[in-house]
Amino acid sequence: CLHRMRLIHTDLKPENVLLCDSGSCVERTADNSEYRIPVSTSIKVIDFGGATYDDEHKSSIVNTRQYRAPEVILALGWSLPSDLWSIGCIVAELFDGELLFATHSNTEHIALMERCLGYFPHAMIDNSKYGSKYFGQNGQSRWQSSLSRDGQRHVRRMRTLREFVGEHRDTGLLDLLGCLLELDPKRRATAQEALGMPFVRGRRL
Repeated sequence: CLHRMRLIHTDLKPENVLLCDSGSCVERTADNSEYRIPVSTSIKVIDFGGATYDDEHKSSIVNTRQYRAPEVILALGWSLPSDLWSIGCIVAELFDGELLFATHSNTEHIALMERCLGYFPHAMIDNSKYGSKYFGQNGQSRWQSSLSRDGQRHVRRMRTLREFVGEHRDTGLLDLLGCLLELDPKRRATAQEALGMPFVRGRRL
């Protein structure tokens, strides 16, 4: 709905997605342990303080760090696809219970993306004024020479997207996350395309 109006939210994250009904019910697993689920999955998106129409002046940095798209970090300009990246991060977090990209620095953030999703397209690196800062001549992140030992250990622990999804690949989750967390914003799924994917529509592959 927002993107049909060419309106970019710019700060999608779990805190800005609210359940319409706070009620929950108890379910049991096969081993008889209990867990709670919402009685309704209806949601509302809130906090439009930073929302921007696509043809308006845009600030250089948007999104809360952990949900920030690579094109924003590399100062390549951003548009509707940056929202879809944030949604990919939210879906991954709801699946795993933890932040997908738990970081507070650009160098580490880019390295985590690279470990999870593969190497950045050369065009993105070449067109970024920060290309030489974050990437070597081989097009790979400079994290091994730029990060502290703790930072390097954190990056090495990052799983690939296939490893992250694991045995749930046949649900369509891997395909959905792969389309939303596409490094190149020009190739990233649109909201309409994402809504048509099997995982969203409840169809098993």
